[in-house]
Amino acid sequence: MALRFEQGQPVAKAPYWDWFNTAILVDPTYQQITQLTPDKLLVSRVESFALQAIEVSLLKYQWDALITSVSADFISVDVVARWNSYADNFHMPFTFDKNGIMSLRDN
Repeated sequence: MALRFEQGQPVAKAPYWDWFNTAILVDPTYQQITQLTPDKLLVSRVESFALQAIEVSLLKYQWDALITSVSADFISVDVVARWNSYADNFHMPFTFDKNGIMSLRDN
């Protein structure tokens, strides 16, 4: 991500991948989703992409597949608010919609 320094513009902060990963990996809803998904390989891919902080579009693709692999009943307004709090606080290049689907931010 390129940082732009223009007078009067806020400086973009680099994502804190380690902090985000720690928060999401211990998140009770995320843990429940990983236990209930029939595709355990998908779980390892999501976690691998997140831990390596590689191509965010690949992470989004895997995340969205993981979220849609389980019942939407697990994704509440409170869960999405918590996940968006993680994303905002740790300057992640994405947010989550009302269904838990990842949405890439415009940079």
